Amino acid sequence: MHLLISALRPSGFRLEHFALILLLLFHLVMNLWWLRADNHGIQSDEELHMLSARSYYDALFPVNENVSLAERLRNAWEVEVESESPVHPPLLPLTGALVMALFGCSTDVLAFCSTCFFLLMLPGVYLIARKFLSRRHALYSTAVVSFTPLIYTASRYFMTDYLSMVLCVWAVAVLLHSRSLTRTRSAFFFGLLNGFALLARITSPLYYFLPAFFIFVTGLLESRRNRKMLARLLMNAALILAVTIAIAAPWYISHGEHFYRYWTASELIRQTGSPIAWLSKNKDRTSSVSAPRPRQKTPPEKTADDTASTRTAMASHPETPAPAAAEKDAGKIPWRRYPVMVINNGVFLPMFLAGVAGMLCAVVFRRFRRNPGIRLLFLWLLGSWFLLTLVLSFATPRYALQALPALALFSALPFLMLPERRAAALLQGLYLAVLLFQYGNLTVAPYGTLCARALPLEPDPEMMARYDDSGLWWYKEELHGSYAYSGMGAPAVMSYKDRIFLAMLKEEQVRPYSGIEANYVRVNMRGMGLEEARYRPDLPGRRNPWKRRDLPETLQPWRSFRHFGWSHDIEEILPMLVFADYAVYTTEYRTPEEEQRWLDIFAQEGFELVDRFHDRRHGMVGEKYFGVLARRTEETLPRVEKEEDVLNLDLTALYRLRHSKEWLGLRKELQQAAASRLETLFQGMGSIRWMNESVGYAGCGVSREGEGLYLLHLIFRTTGIIDRDWRILVQGQVDARTMAQTFGSATGQAGIFRWPVLPSPVTSLWPGGDYVIARVPLRTRPAVYAMDLRFFDTKLGQWGDVAPLGMVTLAE
Repeated sequence: MHLLISALRPSGFRLEHFALILLLLFHLVMNLWWLRADNHGIQSDEELHMLSARSYYDALFPVNENVSLAERLRNAWEVEVESESPVHPPLLPLTGALVMALFGCSTDVLAFCSTCFFLLMLPGVYLIARKFLSRRHALYSTAVVSFTPLIYTASRYFMTDYLSMVLCVWAVAVLLHSRSLTRTRSAFFFGLLNGFALLARITSPLYYFLPAFFIFVTGLLESRRNRKMLARLLMNAALILAVTIAIAAPWYISHGEHFYRYWTASELIRQTGSPIAWLSKNKDRTSSVSAPRPRQKTPPEKTADDTASTRTAMASHPETPAPAAAEKDAGKIPWRRYPVMVINNGVFLPMFLAGVAGMLCAVVFRRFRRNPGIRLLFLWLLGSWFLLTLVLSFATPRYALQALPALALFSALPFLMLPERRAAALLQGLYLAVLLFQYGNLTVAPYGTLCARALPLEPDPEMMARYDDSGLWWYKEELHGSYAYSGMGAPAVMSYKDRIFLAMLKEEQVRPYSGIEANYVRVNMRGMGLEEARYRPDLPGRRNPWKRRDLPETLQPWRSFRHFGWSHDIEEILPMLVFADYAVYTTEYRTPEEEQRWLDIFAQEGFELVDRFHDRRHGMVGEKYFGVLARRTEETLPRVEKEEDVLNLDLTALYRLRHSKEWLGLRKELQQAAASRLETLFQGMGSIRWMNESVGYAGCGVSREGEGLYLLHLIFRTTGIIDRDWRILVQGQVDARTMAQTFGSATGQAGIFRWPVLPSPVTSLWPGGDYVIARVPLRTRPAVYAMDLRFFDTKLGQWGDVAPLGMVTLAE
C-alpha cells in the first residue's frame, strides 16, 4: 500500500496511472449499472452471508439508539455462527454491516461490497505486474485481469471468496516487495493481511502458502552468512505470527467448537465426509452431488415462463442426469477437475490457452526465468491447484477464484513478447477485444443465438454433466461458481423469489385476511427470510430499512410476511398450516406425481393455487416449477360506514378490522371511533398484570384446531416497541388423577408440561402502546391445566415475571 501511495504522488504520477484510474471508473460504473438493473434470486451461501450481515447490522445499529457502544459490540460478538455446515468467519458480514450503515440497507448495497473489493484488488495486481513488466505492460496485464470472466461477474455478488481473493492478491504483492521478509514493515502488513484473510475464509492461506514459504526459504538462504539479517528475518516471521494470532485467534477460539464439528466430525457431513481430504471417509464430494433430474411431464400450470437460453437448448446433455460417479479413493479430487472447471466457469478457453502459453514464455525467456515475480506467480497458481486438489475433499469453480489473477497475468505475457510493436499492439488489441466480447455477453445481455460456443470435448464428463457443460467453452452467457452461485451473467429481470412475494402481495390486496403477520410455509424450499423483509410495511415508529420502495400503490404491503416453517416433506408442515395464509413449494428433485399429491393435500386443507411458473436449469441447479397457494376463506371483514356500525361490533370483529387492509381505507374519524371502542372492550376484560416494563398480560382464550392441537389466544398490552423476538414458555400442571386417567401415568404424582414457542405474531412486530392478541400452539391431550407463562430467550434467560393464566380447560 505504501508503494501504491508513493506511485500516485504528483511527482510519480504518470499516464499509466491515469489510465488505471479510468479502468477502475469503468468497472465501477458498469457494476453500479448492473446492480441497479439486476434482480437475481439470492440463495444458499449468498443469502446466508447477507442474513449474517443483517444480524451484525442489527447488533451494531439497533432500533433503540440509546444502546451503549459497549453493549453494541457485545451483541455483535455474540451474533450466532450458523450451526449448519459450513461455518463462515465474520469479516465479510461485518464489512457488509458497516457498508449498510453508510449507504442504507439493501441487497444491492451488500453486493456492492464485492465491487469495492474488486477496485481494491486491481492496484495490487498492477504492483505485482510491475515487478516483471514495464508500466505500460503492467497496465495492460491489469486490464486483462479485470476482464477475467469469473473475476468481474463475481464482483457483483456477496461472497467470501471475493474478499479472500483481494487479500490474497495483496498478500502476494507485499511478499514481492518484502525483500525476502527482511523488511519489518512488509512483515507487519503481511501479518495483517494473513489475519484478515483467515477471517474472510479459513482456506485463504492455501493460495499463498507456497509463495510465502518460498520467500521465507529464500530469505534464509540469503541471510545464512549474515547473522544480523537472519535475526531480522526470524523476528519478522515471529511478528507475522503474532499479528495473525492477535487478529484471527480470538474469533476462532470463541467459535472453535463449530469449526471442529464442521472440519472433522459434523453430523451434517457424515454422508459426504469431512471437507479435509485425508479425514474424509467418502469419495470426492464434487462427484457425490446429485445431478438435476431430467425434464418430465408436469401438471397443467396456471402461469409459466418457459424461456430458456439458446445454449441450454443446444447442449448435448442439458436435461439428463450425470452418470453415477465411479468410486474413488477417500476424498480424492481428480487432477483434471480444476483445469476443466477454470476453463468452463472461470476464464473460458481463450484465456486458459493464453495462460498456458504465457507460462511457457516465462520458462523460455531468460528475462522472466529468474524473476522472483514470475516465480511467485507460478507458485501462486500451481501451488493453489496442488493444495486445493490434495487438501480439500470437494471442488467448485469459485474455489479457484483466488488463483485466477495469476492465470490472467500469465495469459497477457504472450502478447507482450513480440519484438514488432505494431504486431504486438494488434494482437494485444485483439485479445482485449475477445475479452470485451465475453464481457458484454456476461454483463449487458446475452448475444441471442451467438451467446455460447464450445469445443466438443469432455475431459471430465461427470463434473461437466453436473454443471450443464457440453464441452470446453470458448464463451457462454452465464457462469456457475457453485450451486450457491449459479447462473451468474447479465442482469435478471425478475427473480423467482420476487415473483413469489408479488403473487402473495396480489392476494393480500383482494382477500379478506387480517392480522399483523402474513405467515407462509414452504415445502422443499429453503431460504426466504432475506427477501421477506423487503416486502414488509413500515410500522408505526419503525421504518423498515429493507422495504422495496419501487412497488406500485396497488401492491403495497400492509402485513408483515413471515416464514413459519419449512420441510422437504409436506406431512411435516401440515400442523403449521393453521397459522399460515400462504404456502409455497418447488419441484426441484421431485416428480410431477409428488407435486400433484402436494396440490391435492393443500386443496383438502383449504388452499388454492394462485401462481405456478417454470425456472430453467442453471448449472447444478436443476430446472423446476414453483407454486404459490393462498388460503380460501369464506369469512368477510365487517363493513363500517358510520359510527353506529362500530358500536355493533364485538371485540373479535373489531380486532380483525383493526388489523386488515380495510382499516387503511376508513375515514379518520371512523378509525378513531373504532380504536376507542376496541380499547374500551379490552379494558373491560379486567386488570393488566405487568410482567416487565414493556408487556402486561390481559387475558386468554382457547380454540381447538384439530386432534390434539389447541391454540391459546393470549392478550397483551405493550408500552412501547419490543426490539427482539422473545419466546413464550407456557407451563401447565395437571393433578395426579388426570395424569392417571388421561396420560396413563402410574406414579401417583401431578404432571407438569412445558411448551416453549415463538408466538404469532412475533414480539418484534407487536404495536407499541397498544393491545395485541398472540397465538400460541399447544400439542397435548384434553384436560384441565393450571397454566402460567413467561417470556424468555435462550441466551438472556427469563424476561420479567411469570403471569398466571389460572385453570384452562382444553376440551375435546
